[in-house]
Amino acid sequence: EIELTQYTTRDPDSPYVYRGHVAALVNVYNTDFPNSAPAYSREVRTVYPPAGSAGWGTDEATIRFMMMQAFAEELAGKFYERRVKVR
Repeated sequence: EIELTQYTTRDPDSPYVYRGHVAALVNVYNTDFPNSAPAYSREVRTVYPPAGSAGWGTDEATIRFMMMQAFAEELAGKFYERRVKVR
């Protein structure tokens, strides 16, 4: 279960700047035990672009696509071991 708690393509501190923010609570349930507490629960937060606002001329559709791609990678990474590139 993915419960979105924040989704915006604009920076909350500056509504004229494109910078995507996604936050979600992720719950995984054991279906053998209905109505039980989640077997796994984590909050996932993603900001795109991570280093600042989008470049001049970047449209909202591009920000939305790249933000969702970054969120999907972060979410999927919670379920397998991965190597993260050092920047």
